[in-house]
Amino acid sequence: MPRCCRWWDWVARSAVVALVAVATYTGCGDSSSAGNKPVFPTQGTVTYLGQGAAGVVVTLHPSGANDPAAIYPHGTTDASGAFQLTSYVLNDGAPVGTYRVSLKWPDTSYQPRTPEERENMFMGERPDRFRGRYLNPATSNLTVTITEGENQLPPFDLR
Repeated sequence: MPRCCRWWDWVARSAVVALVAVATYTGCGDSSSAGNKPVFPTQGTVTYLGQGAAGVVVTLHPSGANDPAAIYPHGTTDASGAFQLTSYVLNDGAPVGTYRVSLKWPDTSYQPRTPEERENMFMGERPDRFRGRYLNPATSNLTVTITEGENQLPPFDLR
């Protein structure tokens, strides 16, 4: 292999190692770090036509909050439709409060037909199997209240 290619290979590997180190360092810690709101374990389920909906992205939006530092707890459903919310670190829960809920169910079977659709898919965008019905928290008509202690949210049984 030419010397220049080995050099670029080394630069690329070093950059990847540096990025992983930074991501690991900044992602470490727990949700009780200074300045973080206390969070409480929160779980729930999403079903569609009575069946667990896998891959639904659940996001909580604080009601009435215009705070740029507001926390938006989120989670993704597993194969049975169950999810746990994350605010600071994986599955740590959500702060106390009332939230509006948005749901997006990316269509993993989607096949793009145009270059623009392929680019959007490459960037992580896929059509919503709910067709946007629950995407806007102001119009989804889904709300939850998080309290201190363990929280089991009522199931989101969608039709």
